[in-house]
Amino acid sequence: MSDFIERLVAADPVAAKPYEHQDLAAMTTRISAQPRLRPRSVLQTFRVRIASAVALASVLSVSAIAALQSAGPGLAVLTFGSSTPVAFANSASISAMKTSRAMSFVAGPALGSSAANATAFRLDVASNAAKEASRIATVFAVHGSPTEQLNSRGTWSVYGRSGAVVTFHGSSVPPRWTYSNGSSAPIFNRTTPASAPSSVTLTHSLRNFIATSSRYVDRLRLGYEIGRARIAWTSNPNLAATAPGPLNRQVITFAVKVGGVATDQSVTFMFDASGRLLWSSGPDFGVTNSVSYPLVSPIGAVGALNAQQPPAGSAIRDAQSKVTLMSNALTLRTFHLANGTDWMLPTYVFSQIMGGPTTRWWIVAIQPRFLRARSASLSGTLASGSPPYP
Repeated sequence: MSDFIERLVAADPVAAKPYEHQDLAAMTTRISAQPRLRPRSVLQTFRVRIASAVALASVLSVSAIAALQSAGPGLAVLTFGSSTPVAFANSASISAMKTSRAMSFVAGPALGSSAANATAFRLDVASNAAKEASRIATVFAVHGSPTEQLNSRGTWSVYGRSGAVVTFHGSSVPPRWTYSNGSSAPIFNRTTPASAPSSVTLTHSLRNFIATSSRYVDRLRLGYEIGRARIAWTSNPNLAATAPGPLNRQVITFAVKVGGVATDQSVTFMFDASGRLLWSSGPDFGVTNSVSYPLVSPIGAVGALNAQQPPAGSAIRDAQSKVTLMSNALTLRTFHLANGTDWMLPTYVFSQIMGGPTTRWWIVAIQPRFLRARSASLSGTLASGSPPYP
């Protein structure tokens, strides 16, 4: 052994004592018992592991892409037809913004400048008007064969032997049903608050009026909610307006809600003092789809109302044309789109109280980049007493 090696051995006391496992024989037996893998088996195992890693990465990538798509889907542009029909029940109470007097709208201090998102709902309407007319008629115990009205395509009626009739208006937006017991016409000559006139002897309590109306709504099995009841008394509709007669008709009106939001629709029931149902009407739809759209802010919507006014020189402008909008509510309004579908779209309703009946203005609240209107009006005014109700 060289002098250098000897010095190394001397520096490491254990170097001269080779290590030996205390159970060397058992360890050798255990190692010898393990199966030997052929080279191609090792390669195959490596390939499987690589394939598993690639597959897992693919799943994660697809999941991430799906999450991104669900978080921010491409929203469809809502295209309106050349003439967008208004709701059947409210057509008399809606007028276009194009008037001879140009309005100048000012945002009151309560209106906000922040924008949010709101849900638009696609409506599910009956595809078979005759079948739906029969279904509604059954709820009101009117039995007969449905008959299509000759002068109104899509309108079907079922006539009962007692003179009662149920009509399904399939071409209105949205479709509606009406019921009449055959002895009254839905002409409300005058109304009073909820308290019953002293000349009327009630055999049916107000609570029972509301309960009966709610039961009819439940039996109709339609796809919307109803809000609180609005109560009124009206005169005998068979008499002329100049001689209205005693107040003896109880009118119960429910606001229609979708997703908890008030809409431009309502359900109405009219009873006599004894609780007999005389007339009723309401929308007929369900909800088949919902999409969240970004909105303009209330203050931005006020600017849009001003932009839709007649140009300077084409309308009267005076001090009475300035309107300060004191409050706004986000509601839903029904529209018929160019593709033939009916939708309820988020709509702002602005109010101004002027010491008399409240005047209200509405405008679609969705950002303009998602709206395409040919000549349809996307704003208007609401008469006092028409829905949406607060």
